[in-house]
Amino acid sequence: MIMGKRHALTTRLTALFASISTVILLLLGLLIGELAEHHFEELDRDLLQGKLELLQNALGKVDSYPALDAVTEELQKALVGHHGLSVTVQTTQGKIIFASGEAQFATTLQGSEADALIAWTDSGGRPFRGMSVLAPTKIREDPNLIAA
Repeated sequence: MIMGKRHALTTRLTALFASISTVILLLLGLLIGELAEHHFEELDRDLLQGKLELLQNALGKVDSYPALDAVTEELQKALVGHHGLSVTVQTTQGKIIFASGEAQFATTLQGSEADALIAWTDSGGRPFRGMSVLAPTKIREDPNLIAA
């Protein structure tokens, strides 16, 4: 009976060590990547919640459509310097009252639950994360606006 050439013990142990090390490093890389993604999602959530609170506070003072125009100017000033942040305020019927930034908002964003972080990509393939809230106003004709 002819047997194949057996490799030396050192060669076999080296191959075993290299294989185990490779698997461990790959798993560690996947874990670190997942943790980094989760960290950035939390940072985005905190930033978006703060901006949505700003919008709700500003819109909560509005009691007429002319006052809404003044608030949109205030919002424009408050959002200066936040590159990559896109904001839209619209009526519950979908009429846009205020918009800043370049994001194309996902339709699922307007109907999402509070504190739900929604991820989508625009037509250019750029990834976005967003949240929306119902912003009550004192306007009789349309008391609720959607801020995203």
